[in-house]
Amino acid sequence: MINIIIHILCLLFFFSLISWQVIKKELRLFFWSAIGLKIIFSFLFGYVYIYHLGGGDTLRYFNASKLWAELFHSNIDEFFNQLLFSEKSYSDLFTDAPRAAFFAKIVGVLNIFTNGNYWLISIYFSLLSFFSSWFLFIKLIKLKNEFRLVYWFFLFSFPGTLFWSSGVLKETLTVSALFLLSGLFINFLVYRKLDNLVIILISIFSLYILIKLKYYIAAVFIPLYIAIWFYLFVKYKTFKFLRSRLSQYLVSFLLLIFSLLFIRQLSPNFRGTEIFRRVYLDHQRFLEKSDPSYVINYHNFKPEVGVFIQNAPIALFAGLFRPLVWEGKNFYHYAAGLQNLSVLILLLVSLFAALRFRPPVPFWIWVVILYCFAMATFLALSIPNFGTLERFKVFYQPFILIISGCMVMHLIKKRKLIWDRPRK
Repeated sequence: MINIIIHILCLLFFFSLISWQVIKKELRLFFWSAIGLKIIFSFLFGYVYIYHLGGGDTLRYFNASKLWAELFHSNIDEFFNQLLFSEKSYSDLFTDAPRAAFFAKIVGVLNIFTNGNYWLISIYFSLLSFFSSWFLFIKLIKLKNEFRLVYWFFLFSFPGTLFWSSGVLKETLTVSALFLLSGLFINFLVYRKLDNLVIILISIFSLYILIKLKYYIAAVFIPLYIAIWFYLFVKYKTFKFLRSRLSQYLVSFLLLIFSLLFIRQLSPNFRGTEIFRRVYLDHQRFLEKSDPSYVINYHNFKPEVGVFIQNAPIALFAGLFRPLVWEGKNFYHYAAGLQNLSVLILLLVSLFAALRFRPPVPFWIWVVILYCFAMATFLALSIPNFGTLERFKVFYQPFILIISGCMVMHLIKKRKLIWDRPRK
């Protein structure tokens, strides 16, 4: 109990200092309410998983972290050797899951720091997610302040995003990495320069975390991220050698080759037609463990390009909007269904706003939408189970919701869109 009180008092002092010294007065309510919701949902996540869902992955990571703590106290030299130089799992829990073993190391370090308290570990993961979300929130405000309520709602209070980025799961760190990288991009969009070494180093570390924890997310995100940076470098003439059309075509070609090679090196699963076989195997694995009445049903699903193309519209709709409320069987299903119904309504209204006003949409917005649609389709094909798919939506749903929310606000208040006239 004393351990918990000390951590809470230190955190309160730390955040009070930040609020007083760093956060602008008009943003302090956003700041404290976001922190409060993050901490509340970190407890809610642990409670739901431990007492209603049998513990799942979050308890497996916590149990593995105990072994790291025991090693630290018994043999500190071996602890650092295993932590820094070994790719293998220290425990038998993740012998065939290197990404899970890597995440267990991080949880193990926090286990030592918190003296083995699960709830404190959960709070620290949630606060890490909070800082990355706040970084993106501040950068979006710099871009267009009028939509800060939209940003805040979809980053800090939308139930799906809040729940799945507030616990001891790989998703929390992955989302943090995605938000940090997105914030760096928005920062360049506003100021048109890269002069903050700290932010650049954090972004490199975020890329590393993204690749280590969710390489298939990185395989979609990073090539598009490179493309969007290249577009801005050309548009804003950041580098002199990119001002000629020939150099632009040459660099575009080199970046395309680099992206293809990068994706191939991430995993053998991305080489040739192996990706279709891997998606099919993952699909079958999830299907075997799922309730047949709570899964996505595809037409004649098998590892063939034509079949994937045929089922892509079904997967895209499912990745964005399913399960719907009438497909549920219990409280959690109905809650997810209501949320997805609200997303469907929001996107339909935003589509109406887009058709009504026909605003010019810059290249980078289309890239973000392409990322969201690609992830929704790919994950829905790989994961037919609605419950697991709902968890993985956190990797793309916040982005499409922010764009749709700004479009709806534009319809309601006729304000300029988020991508019009970046503030300098």
